[in-house]
Amino acid sequence: MKIGKDKIEVSLLAKTISIVMTIVAYAIALVVIDLIFDELGTFRSYAIQSVSFGIFWFLLFDFTMNKFSKKVDKEIELDLEEGEELIAYGVANLFRNLEGKLFLTNKQLVFKLFQENLKTGTTKLTLDRIESIEKRKTMFIINNSLLVRTINGHEFKFVVNDRDEWFKVLNESLTLTKI
Repeated sequence: MKIGKDKIEVSLLAKTISIVMTIVAYAIALVVIDLIFDELGTFRSYAIQSVSFGIFWFLLFDFTMNKFSKKVDKEIELDLEEGEELIAYGVANLFRNLEGKLFLTNKQLVFKLFQENLKTGTTKLTLDRIESIEKRKTMFIINNSLLVRTINGHEFKFVVNDRDEWFKVLNESLTLTKI
């Protein structure tokens, strides 16, 4: 069962916050630089420059993310072991900004990186070693991440599409494993 879309989606709220934060940061930087050189400009000038830069930066970032993310789903496959069945899969991001695909089988949770990032390997967590799963937020506002804790204290934060569906499927699999 595929969960989510073929790329990590960013909500409209997150996009709006990103643009506003960029505009404010750029405006502050402009004012500070002008104060250093004792050439303070007008509010209108700062507003036009900051809004223009914020929109340009966002469009560039959004274009880059869309261009790169389209490759992820198509190029990552999981080789199953004997007796292993695929339950769910979907595009994910291991919180260290490593994009790839998250796979849930009847035996393990596997995160495989996008081909260009293979130097850092594959993360495999057998279901019997997972202690808990928690819903988390990215940037304190975006409901798109899960924290997976293992029984030996390791934590893995995954950014996923359709977090609630992943949470449900993972909990069902963990419940079945512990029976």
